[in-house]
Amino acid sequence: MTNHLAAVSCALVLFLSSACFCQDSCQTNLNFNYGNRDATQHKLQLSSASGGKLYYFGAVHLNETKDAQFSEIQKAWNSFTPTIAFFEGPDRGIADSDTATIREFGESGYVRFLAKSAGIKAMTLEPPPTALFKYLTTQMEQQQVELFFLLGEAMRLRTRKHYNPEQIDKAVTEMIKKMQAIAGDSMLIRSIPDLEKLYKHYWPNGPEWWQAPQAWFDPAKDPAETGGLFTNKVNRLSSAFRDIYMYQQLSIFVNKGEKVFAVVGRDHVVTQFNALRCAIR
Repeated sequence: MTNHLAAVSCALVLFLSSACFCQDSCQTNLNFNYGNRDATQHKLQLSSASGGKLYYFGAVHLNETKDAQFSEIQKAWNSFTPTIAFFEGPDRGIADSDTATIREFGESGYVRFLAKSAGIKAMTLEPPPTALFKYLTTQMEQQQVELFFLLGEAMRLRTRKHYNPEQIDKAVTEMIKKMQAIAGDSMLIRSIPDLEKLYKHYWPNGPEWWQAPQAWFDPAKDPAETGGLFTNKVNRLSSAFRDIYMYQQLSIFVNKGEKVFAVVGRDHVVTQFNALRCAIR
């Protein structure tokens, strides 16, 4: 695993340099070693010399309105009074109430709801999709990258939103269209039949494509254990790319003097913990 992490880090440095991403010495403080880090470091508060502040909350991805983490987020929000908010994932909108938003969009939607109620801006912490897609296809076969995104979305819809096969089919069809806008003419999967055919190429005896197991997308797990073949590796690469972008964005805004409130998945905060302590001054 250590050699793999070193290879990922080197590949990222080369790609980010060519893509004109900001490089800094704090990047070496990112902890990609999933088996050797403090999992309790999932909340972070920092201040900069400019007067900026960061409240960084590592959430569990869920949609249960009565879960204690949502009360904790609300309490922290009210006491912190941010000037800008950041969330993980794309902007999928909000609902008419806080509870409806949590049920539909989880913790990222809840941050957007709080920001709108407070009259402040909410931004995604995700890197530009074209940059992420381009990076991943320099490291893996494009058909594997496309399968990773599409199967991962099917898994998310099945496990978090409890979609049935027909609903998943419809949503993934829309995602294919969005991915075509990113990949252009090079897009290999252009329909559900294309997806099914390529999926069966890799997993001829596997479950249906929309039943891809959640374990296949855990960046801390070995594909040999999960049966994901390559999906775990793609997620490690994707997570590392996103972690670099996330901590750089947060440090830029805090160092400019903003009061930044950010909520992402717990593992991202653990990964970025020491890099942010280095970068925010």
